[in-house]
Amino acid sequence: MQTQDIEKFEKLWNAFSKTVKGKLLTYSKDRPLTGGVARLVLSEASSAWFSDYEVCGRWLLNLRKEQPQLGSDIEKVLCHSMTFTDLPETNQWPIYLDIALPLVGAGAGWAVSYMLDGSKAVQWVSALATAVLTYSACRTIGGMSKDRNKDTAIDSYMQQLTTYHDQVISLLQMPPQV
Repeated sequence: MQTQDIEKFEKLWNAFSKTVKGKLLTYSKDRPLTGGVARLVLSEASSAWFSDYEVCGRWLLNLRKEQPQLGSDIEKVLCHSMTFTDLPETNQWPIYLDIALPLVGAGAGWAVSYMLDGSKAVQWVSALATAVLTYSACRTIGGMSKDRNKDTAIDSYMQQLTTYHDQVISLLQMPPQV
């Protein structure tokens, strides 16, 4: 019976963890992924373990009927102690660099064209071109930094879920109590 319980739990857990990861990805597209948002997503997805109408909830209900102590212990893990802890602040691309670096680039473009005795029009075009190129480079680098931070946060939250998975598996592998 334990092997069947473990296999069934693995299938249910895979679906559950994919749901959580998908919702985290969806939420993180529109807004920053904070600990509060992640806990809300987890709470919403964990309702499947509470409900007798969901596959996860029915499995847990049947387990509680067949093995009350084991079912109660697993319920404590899945329904009561499963939560996300806040992640440490990550380094983000500072917003002021999106303004400061293009200004420096514009100044450098203007200075080079001035030193090469360019006309006023050439100086302005040079300053504007370097500012636009520097701004687009800053936005690209900032976007990559934001995406990397988002992926790291989601991976960290999924790693936290793994600890709860391991707890349930260890409970299921314990010999049945008589």
